[in-house]
Amino acid sequence: MKGYDSLVVHSLSRTGDGRWEMEFTVPASSPYFRQHFEAFRLLPAVAEIDILANTLDEVLPDRVRVDAIRQCKFVKPLVPERRCRLEISMIGEGLVRFSFFTHEGEKLSFGKIMVGDL
Repeated sequence: MKGYDSLVVHSLSRTGDGRWEMEFTVPASSPYFRQHFEAFRLLPAVAEIDILANTLDEVLPDRVRVDAIRQCKFVKPLVPERRCRLEISMIGEGLVRFSFFTHEGEKLSFGKIMVGDL
């Protein structure tokens, strides 16, 4: 997926040991939104995982791949042009907890993934 390069990243910072936070906006012109509900654009679930995986590549010293999705819950849609926040926590050997929020703090999705070395 080539949508990650289209993100407008407002900030990306380490918030603790094994914890990061990124604030971003997905522009309406992003490839993530192509062919996904013409009348009501929303970010596909696979795009959220892609954003998470690419952000991990930015913050971790070694590139990783998503080996498994252990838990994933999509609560509310992530829509174009909405400022959002991604919180990432390394919680075990290769286990990552993530949550997507609106800028105002409303939870959009959350889950856990397993990652491995490329």
